[in-house]
Amino acid sequence: PLDFWEEAIPELKAIKPSIYMLNEGVKPEYLTVFDSNYNFLWTHALQAAIRSQKPASFLRETDEECRKTYGNHPYVTLRALETHDYANDHYENRPDKALPREAVDIAYLICLMMDGIPFIYNGNEIADGSRHSIWSNRDFGGFCINWAKADSKDGKARLDFIKKSVALRKSAPWLFDAETIWLDNSQKDKVITFARKSSENSCIVLANISGEAIKPDVILPYDVDNATEIWSRGASFVKSKEKLTVELEKYGFTIILTQ
Repeated sequence: PLDFWEEAIPELKAIKPSIYMLNEGVKPEYLTVFDSNYNFLWTHALQAAIRSQKPASFLRETDEECRKTYGNHPYVTLRALETHDYANDHYENRPDKALPREAVDIAYLICLMMDGIPFIYNGNEIADGSRHSIWSNRDFGGFCINWAKADSKDGKARLDFIKKSVALRKSAPWLFDAETIWLDNSQKDKVITFARKSSENSCIVLANISGEAIKPDVILPYDVDNATEIWSRGASFVKSKEKLTVELEKYGFTIILTQ
């Protein structure tokens, strides 16, 4: 109960001021004492979108609904594709088992480029799709990370992708606390588009979560004089005064620095 943590957390921080308290729940009132919380709605929406169970626009709708609860604060919520609960519950149907590695890459790119706290569950960094159980280990049951994936083609590609994403986030401090602005596009069932905008810098992220090549237009909500590609895979774009026209291969993406 909350009253327990209201008493316990200040005592813990008095002993160790640097301790970080993560609430494995979603009630906003717990953020009065916890540093951050899970966001099951986001994880559910992201899983549904990359599995083609929901359109890409469902992720935007979910995030906008969450912001009504938690506010537009960049620190309080996890951006996770998987946690131990999801990995356990999906048995043999985890994303890296059920989907192409490139499709799952896109989910991590979105989590790492948005505001909030990017979360990488154990083994995600090597594209592990093994069945997991919190009641198991390598000696009992064997439902644990398959570290052999680290030497596989997909495992090496995923680790390189995560490293590049993290390096980009670290190299651009404004990706930590800049405002997230969802952008309209002409194929909102297949494309995720948002901007991160601060007083100094801004970028636009476009990601194709579908398994087909598409050419969406993206409406720009603010004036863009210059647009420079930072990082992309299977993407090219042309900028006009009020929009970007982007060619995206299946599971393609581009991140564009704007001024």
